[in-house]
Amino acid sequence: MGVSWGSRTACRVRYTKFGAQRARAWRRPRAVRASGRRRDTADRSRNERMPAPPTGATNTGECGRRRFRDRPDTEAALIGGDLMKALVPIEPVQLGDRAFDSLRMAIITGELAPGEPLRDRQLAAVLGVSRTPVREALHRLEAAGLTASRGRAGWVVSPFTEDDVRELFQVRVLLEPVGVDELAEHPDEKAIVEIEHFFDGYERPIPAARTSDYFLRDNAFHTRIVGCSRNKRIRDMYAVMESHIERGRHLAAEGRADETLDEHMAIAHAIARRDFPTARALLVEHLRSGEQLMLERIRNHG
Repeated sequence: MGVSWGSRTACRVRYTKFGAQRARAWRRPRAVRASGRRRDTADRSRNERMPAPPTGATNTGECGRRRFRDRPDTEAALIGGDLMKALVPIEPVQLGDRAFDSLRMAIITGELAPGEPLRDRQLAAVLGVSRTPVREALHRLEAAGLTASRGRAGWVVSPFTEDDVRELFQVRVLLEPVGVDELAEHPDEKAIVEIEHFFDGYERPIPAARTSDYFLRDNAFHTRIVGCSRNKRIRDMYAVMESHIERGRHLAAEGRADETLDEHMAIAHAIARRDFPTARALLVEHLRSGEQLMLERIRNHG
């Protein structure tokens, strides 16, 4: 008995002989198969007429279209020389660094209070980043002593107690005057002139809009004095404490910016006159008064 190739029996025979794909193709109507052959022929003809890809590009055909993935040398050739000279490369900024800076400043300024819980999921939503850079920032803040891990409960802002204040200023009184002593033994004219004009442009009363800027200048002033020391270990020790110093400064100097400006300018003028013993005494007095004020603030506000 002959086999009719248009019957279901023939379709089953071809399924076993050529496989499922071939069987489905033969099940399609004759007109559809013919149109498919015409379309394939047209695509091959169109591709043969297309020009070869330019040098330095890669053919990445997709859905019957020919695309080119431009390489840097090809892109450079397409941009004018003057424009290439004018453009400045963009420095990549890690999201973890941004999260760290944002959280660090919030802790230093007191926006995140001591003991306040820190949830990585909530912080990620507020900062507009994923949880990974937030976790990275929290670990770095923990290493700096600004946060403390609570295991599965997350992190909390580290407390700032009276003992912390006493220990902090005990070290500051030891380290900061060393910079003045170094200037007395080895005068650095450039550093002396820089310190003399450190607060140029600031006048009493300091406007509320410039308070944050003044706090940054205050911190830079003390760092500059310590930087006059030739002892690298002293400079490194001070750098480790800098976040805690800034944190305490925002607590102690609140509502006291004008008074601290007078104290800073007195120290700077004594250094400018090369009256280093007076400058050293004024610096120690300034630190002691800051310590007492900070302890008072903690006792009153917790």
